[in-house]
Amino acid sequence: MSIVKIPRKDVGAPRLAGLVALFSIHLPDKTILRFTTAEVAAGHVVFDGARYLCFPLAAKGFRWTADGPPARPTLEVSNILGLFDQAIQTDEMRGCEVRRVLTLASELAPPDGEDGRGCFPPESWVIERLARLDDRVLRIELAAAASLENRRFPDRVMLRNLCQHRYRRWDAGRQRFDYDGVTCPYVGKSYFSQAGTPVANPDDDHCSLTLQTGCKKRFKGPLPFMGFPGVTR
Repeated sequence: MSIVKIPRKDVGAPRLAGLVALFSIHLPDKTILRFTTAEVAAGHVVFDGARYLCFPLAAKGFRWTADGPPARPTLEVSNILGLFDQAIQTDEMRGCEVRRVLTLASELAPPDGEDGRGCFPPESWVIERLARLDDRVLRIELAAAASLENRRFPDRVMLRNLCQHRYRRWDAGRQRFDYDGVTCPYVGKSYFSQAGTPVANPDDDHCSLTLQTGCKKRFKGPLPFMGFPGVTR
């Protein structure tokens, strides 16, 4: 694996941009180990009040495809600090939950982001097999928490950058929004144009169906964006 160097605190790092992957391993004793693929000078990032260590980490196979067998991603984490020594003796990690959160760097807490706390729907995996476990590295193979054998995921066209929700429509005759057939959960009283600019009149409220100018303008916390930014190109 390509080892990511732990950043030194006396060396500056550029401000993060783009997508950031956050991982948490939930052990049987309720301990939660949190790691990130990001790299910043402080050695950690904070998201939604939780600290994620910038740690030697390699994550593979997490991207969904519409056809074929369900994903079996792998996670490889350094054990040079002895974090998993107990697991080496007891094999207690098998069956434990691993959560993956994909978010934008701007959603992290300062100084790395603007503390927006928005993210794509969190993914839940379970440790299916310990492929390697020694004093140097932990490599685990994961399976989806819900079995997807012999199923296609999802049952719709997978578009990277376009949300497939149906957004509400303003009914000028009844002077209210029409939610018939609508799937987007937004029912707020803040209105935005298709360009993402705040507007005063509800009849000018139109969603761009994109992440930045549509979803992020309307929601805080987990985003109900019905696109698939992690799908293979």
